[in-house]
Amino acid sequence: MTIKEINESVEEASALKSIASAYTEISALRLKRIRQQVLRTRAFFIEILNIYAMLRHIPMHRKIVKPSEKKASIILTSNNRFYGHIESGVIQFFLSYKDPGDLYVIGKSGKESLSALNFKFKSIIFKDDIPGAEEIVNLANMVRNYQSVLVYYARFKSVLIQVPVAVDITQTQIQAVEQSQRIDEAYIFEPEVPKILNFFDAQLKQVLIEQTFLETELARTSSKLISMDNAQNNADEFLEKQRIFLSQAKRSLQNTRILETITSMIQNKNL
Repeated sequence: MTIKEINESVEEASALKSIASAYTEISALRLKRIRQQVLRTRAFFIEILNIYAMLRHIPMHRKIVKPSEKKASIILTSNNRFYGHIESGVIQFFLSYKDPGDLYVIGKSGKESLSALNFKFKSIIFKDDIPGAEEIVNLANMVRNYQSVLVYYARFKSVLIQVPVAVDITQTQIQAVEQSQRIDEAYIFEPEVPKILNFFDAQLKQVLIEQTFLETELARTSSKLISMDNAQNNADEFLEKQRIFLSQAKRSLQNTRILETITSMIQNKNL
């Protein structure tokens, strides 16, 4: 490799490092903002799940509402392959479960993966990885009449760790069931129970689904931050190697010129 080619490689690597550095800063700022929002709403999300579970359990326990047996699964993926390692983890996590019921796959990445595995599913492609309010409403309406809706996505645990999880946004949690059994008689429903459940099915599912998308985006942003940081480290290692090659090439060129000068002096002396 010539000195010119090495210099070109150094320039390209430096440009890529600058791009990675810029993306790292953007991801870090975005991570901070989304993390604050998620941590602020995660406790609220858990409380909403418990309230919803209790409201579903009490009328069923009183046999006011007959439970449905319909089940749905939603897999959240992105529209690109940039987050491949965490999304492949979500897919593998989903494959470990049996009887997914009606399957809904969000994003192009999941569509490609499950199509290759010959799964039967309904594909939903949003304009962006984070859907808008109208898209959330439409998705909530699709799963409104299911007794169980299991959402598979990547959850942020730390900047270095994102784990695949499955959250049932409709099923009663054991703790909530026990609590509702103890206080079952303490509630008087106004208006009628079916109307209350219809309201919660329409409104709460939207909130709960939106929270899972927010959790997923936090995990993706964290993954992007790690990827960009690794890209900077790789660029630094590559630049260091290229600088060594450049130094060696320059010394080799200097040695060649010295030898040529000495050879020329010897030839002139012999003349």
